[in-house]
Amino acid sequence: MTLVELPSANDHLVEQELDPACANEYAAMFQAYERAGGSAASLQLPTVASLIISGHHVLSMNNLPGVHLEAEETSAGIYVHIRVASGTRLDQPVLLCFGMISFKGVQRIITNYEIGADACAAIQTYCTFPNASQIYHRMEATINVGRNATLTYNQVHYHGSCGGIRAIPQAMVQVAAGGRYLGTFRLVNGRIGQLDLDHQVNVAAEGAADVTTLAYGSGNDQIGIRTGIHLNGEQATGFINNHVAVRDQARSRIFAVAIGNAAGTRGHIDCTEIVRDEALAESNPRAVARHNQSRITQSANIGAINEQQLAPLLARGLDADTAVDTIIRGMLN
Repeated sequence: MTLVELPSANDHLVEQELDPACANEYAAMFQAYERAGGSAASLQLPTVASLIISGHHVLSMNNLPGVHLEAEETSAGIYVHIRVASGTRLDQPVLLCFGMISFKGVQRIITNYEIGADACAAIQTYCTFPNASQIYHRMEATINVGRNATLTYNQVHYHGSCGGIRAIPQAMVQVAAGGRYLGTFRLVNGRIGQLDLDHQVNVAAEGAADVTTLAYGSGNDQIGIRTGIHLNGEQATGFINNHVAVRDQARSRIFAVAIGNAAGTRGHIDCTEIVRDEALAESNPRAVARHNQSRITQSANIGAINEQQLAPLLARGLDADTAVDTIIRGMLN
């Protein structure tokens, strides 16, 4: 499949000549991107760094000054390398669209993100599988945030309405001294299928990390979440927020750990799970202080919604199911 390069920033909109098969797949990926919550118009702008991958094929890629994207197709999957140069401050997020249009198949993406010293960037990833019935998706991300750099890394997943997918998103993050990392994973629309999420962050001196996971399971969805923040340098801070709701016969299991390994480190874990119908939820937060000047705290709230939260909505005329769903959507948004 021919790689499609977007036009230069001097052009206003994207015009591409593709063979019919590629054009159909390209159009379908745009539709899938919007199903996941993205804007196809933004994805096509030549002033935005972007990458579109369908299955194991690269459909398009756009580089900008200060941002370099590389993608290599192999039989084992696709290798992606994204570098943001030191001192670069991006006005627009880098937009990534990964997914598959087919009902069945395998996708493996190995990504490496390098955010240079003093840079400030956001990466917005949409992983979309609108027709999934027998899909296996694995994404292995290595993220390095340079000294005094800031990275906002958002992942939004959409798995369609059937739940026929096993998704394994993994991220190993290194935050250098003074760096800041804000990572969010969101899967709240449609079915989940089977999710095995692993998000681990190491933070150096005076660095900061904030890791958030939002998920809403239904049917017989299976949700597994592992999040960890390791505060290795003095004055490092870290927060983990896991907010999950399950209904029908869905199952959720959360493991979260925050470890303070140096003086002045501060960390907190917040695990909130709402359970409806015959669903089951389990939360395992673990706070560890390995230095006598470290402070790590944790809280876990699991079960039904508090009646005091429901009362105002019921008083406004909402039925119980709608009121509960409104509260859940508010928590997840």
